[in-house]
Amino acid sequence: MALEVIHKKLIQLCAPNDLPSPGELQSTFEEFGAALDKLNEIENGIGQPLLNSTETDRLGQLSELRQHVASASGGFVRSCIGFANFGLQGVGLRAEEDVKAGQLLLKVPRSQMLTHTDALLCPAWRAVHLSDDPMCQRMPNACLALYLLHHLSLGPASPHSAYLKCLPTGIAPVCLSSTPTVYRRLSIQPTVRERILIELRNTCRQYLYFYRLFSQIRSTSSDANLLPLAKSGCFTYAAYRWAVSMVMSRNNAVPKPGNNGDGLSNNGTGTELALVPLWDMGNHRFGQMSTDYSQEDSCLVFYAMEDAPAGSQLYFMYGRRSNADFFLYSGFSLEPGENPYDTADLRLGLNPKDRLIEAKTRQLQALDWRDLSYSTCQCPIQSSRACWHSLA
Repeated sequence: MALEVIHKKLIQLCAPNDLPSPGELQSTFEEFGAALDKLNEIENGIGQPLLNSTETDRLGQLSELRQHVASASGGFVRSCIGFANFGLQGVGLRAEEDVKAGQLLLKVPRSQMLTHTDALLCPAWRAVHLSDDPMCQRMPNACLALYLLHHLSLGPASPHSAYLKCLPTGIAPVCLSSTPTVYRRLSIQPTVRERILIELRNTCRQYLYFYRLFSQIRSTSSDANLLPLAKSGCFTYAAYRWAVSMVMSRNNAVPKPGNNGDGLSNNGTGTELALVPLWDMGNHRFGQMSTDYSQEDSCLVFYAMEDAPAGSQLYFMYGRRSNADFFLYSGFSLEPGENPYDTADLRLGLNPKDRLIEAKTRQLQALDWRDLSYSTCQCPIQSSRACWHSLA
C-alpha cells in the first residue's frame, strides 16, 4: 500500500511536460528527492536488491574480463593493456609497457557486447512478449538498461557475468542523483538544471512503466518464470537508475547487424546502442578519434590515440561534447579553456507585448533562429546570435 502511494506521488511529479520556473526548480528537486528516498526505503524492505552495496575488487575482476574477451572468437587484447585506479578519474586503462600512437590495442567482438538488437532477440523476452513492447522497441536506451538488469538477474548463468562484475556500483551521471543538496550546491547554468529535471522525470517514468509491465507479466504469462527480473521485489528504482546510468555514461554506437531473417535488422544500415566490455574502461582526453568498427570481423577496434610511456594512462576521445554534456552524462567536467568544443545553452526570448515582435521574429528566423527561446552558443558568440541583443 505504501508503495502505491509513492508511485502515485511520482506520477504526479512526472506528469507535467512543461518546466517549472527557475525559482521553482529547487523545490521540485526537493519533492523528487523526498519521494525517491521514501521509495528506496520501501523497496529495500520488500525485495532482494540486485546490486551489492559495496564496490567489488574491480581491478581483479578486470583481469578475468580481459581473459574472457581475449579468448572470444575474434577478440584481441594487447599484452600492454593493464588497469589501475587513477584517483579522481577512477579506474582506467594503463600502459604496462611503452605504447606508440596508432598501435592496435583492443578488438571486442560483437558477441561480447550487449546491444539493443540482442535484447529484442532474447528468447526469455520473446516468451513473455517483452520484445514487442513499444518502449523496448522505440527507446533503445531504456531497453538496453533493462537488458543489462536482465543479465544481472541471471547471476553466474549470464554469458556477460564477467563484464557485469567489473561495472561500478555508483551513479556517475549527475542528472540521476536524487539528493536535493547536490542540486542546491551546483553552480551551473539554469538550462543545465532544466536538463537534469528532464532526465530525472524520464527515468522515473520509465521505472513506473516497467514496474507496471512486470506486474502484468506476472499475472498473465505462464512463462513469467523465464524472466527472473519480473519476480516480485526484483525490479526496483535503485536498480533501474543504476542500469540507466551505466548505459548513459558507457554506451557506444555500433553498426546494426545484417539481415538474419529475424525481422529486426535493417540490412546492415544504421547504428544501435551497445555496451562494450573493456573499451568502456578508457577515460577521456581530447585528441584523434581512435575507435573504429570492423564490419568484416564484427568487432569494435581500439587504437592508441597517442604515445604513452609505461605506467601512464591510456586515453581515448569520447567525442566533441560540451562541458555540460560531460558533466550530466559522464560525471566529470573539464576546466575552463580545456574544452575546444564547449558550448553554452541560452534561453532567450522576445517581449510578447513588443509592437515590433512580428518583424523581429521574421528577422531572427532569417538569421537561422529556428527556436526563439533556446539556442546553443559557442565562444566567441556567432554574429547571428549576437544580433539578438540588438533586436531584443
